[in-house]
Amino acid sequence: RLLVMNPSGEEGDDRVLVNPEILERAGDETMYEEGCLSFPGVYAEIRRSDRCKVRFFSIDGVEQEEEFSGFPSRVVQHEFDHLEGVLLVDRMSPADKVRNKHVLQDLVARYQERCKREESPA
Repeated sequence: RLLVMNPSGEEGDDRVLVNPEILERAGDETMYEEGCLSFPGVYAEIRRSDRCKVRFFSIDGVEQEEEFSGFPSRVVQHEFDHLEGVLLVDRMSPADKVRNKHVLQDLVARYQERCKREESPA
């Protein structure tokens, strides 16, 4: 299980956490609009803890613990959700699902069309 992140977007700020475990979530829970590369154009207000403490291995195999706060904490929690099989749409409020309904329906339709093309003999 790999958690890959670059919260600053700066070249060279890439982080790889191998087999991460969130040990603790702390601080205030705040709402923040999140998007996801898995659902382009979809945004939702998601509640997450301001801080999280994570145990993981570096890519060199060294066990580490680190506390993340602010935006990096949110990124860790978002990416950890993916490792646990939780998607942005699973965390959406009913209002956000309604607000994003047309974009989500379009993504489903495009996916189904792509699947049909891949199944068709050439």
